[in-house]
Amino acid sequence: MAKWFDRYPGPDLVVSGAAQTLRVLEDRLGIPAGQPLRRTAHGSGFDIAYLQMNSDLSLSASWIQLMGLQPLTDAESRSDTSRELRAMLLAYITAQRLDRPVLTHVQALSAPTEDDIGAIIELLRSRGVPHVARLRNVYIGLVEENGRIRYDPAADAGMFLEFAPTVQTGFRNFLLPPQLAANPEVAVLATGTLVRPVARTQVVPSAEAVIERFRAILDWPDEEDMEWLDGDGQRSVVIQPQNQLSAVWEIVEPTSPGSRADEALARWGAGPWANRIGVFGLDAKLADLDRRGTRWTDIAPGPGGERRVALSRHDLRGVTIELEDMTVVYRGEGASRVA
Repeated sequence: MAKWFDRYPGPDLVVSGAAQTLRVLEDRLGIPAGQPLRRTAHGSGFDIAYLQMNSDLSLSASWIQLMGLQPLTDAESRSDTSRELRAMLLAYITAQRLDRPVLTHVQALSAPTEDDIGAIIELLRSRGVPHVARLRNVYIGLVEENGRIRYDPAADAGMFLEFAPTVQTGFRNFLLPPQLAANPEVAVLATGTLVRPVARTQVVPSAEAVIERFRAILDWPDEEDMEWLDGDGQRSVVIQPQNQLSAVWEIVEPTSPGSRADEALARWGAGPWANRIGVFGLDAKLADLDRRGTRWTDIAPGPGGERRVALSRHDLRGVTIELEDMTVVYRGEGASRVA
């Protein structure tokens, strides 16, 4: 089951001005206020925040990873590691259109153990897939040549893949994730409560071609790890992680001209599309958003009829967020943060 994919820890947003974006998300979306923002651990020139949608850590194995581009200063580390890491992340970032609805620094999936990372690296080596293994992680599609690092989208079908161990204790504020028990506790929440990221969506010309490429380089995902869905002018494959409190990865292809997915692909090209957040009692949250002056629009419902809305990017400093109604919320066990 989902052998390389334990959870999607932090569907990310790369922005200019992380502090300003954080304030907008507090004011216009209503995420918990006062969440810490810091420089990246290796001095690579970014501000970073691991944003919880709810202050109760037991509700989610995923956060929104906010990455703010910053100029390097004399205070930054001048080590080879910091310089190389910045070059690696910028290789991914600059391979995308900078006006995308979601700009990613990497699609970081968590593998269950460090041994799994080693097995992934060996597979990539044996199959001639370009990659860079650094800091206990593996970054797929990076090519080192002539003193520079660039991203080759042919390596992973343009999906910006990174794998990292699911438990990392070397990063302050990093979430050590909860797990869902066999008979989980139902959380009692007020209606309108933001709960957790439930999906990262990515629009592509062919979801099947992406899966074929993943299987060619990683022998993953298996059939039982995926769910194919036909929707309103689109077809999706949802890749399921092991952790049931994690966001899923939904890869979307348009099937009808003029559909929402078709318009997104035509306007911005293939790449990350939106972060979807689950809300307990969506109607109450929409009333709250109206009071905050945040505009929203109904979009096609989920496969079980769950109501979904898209929030106005113009009200969220360019951030693309969807909300999905949740009728039951479960509480996990064992969550904490790295001090």
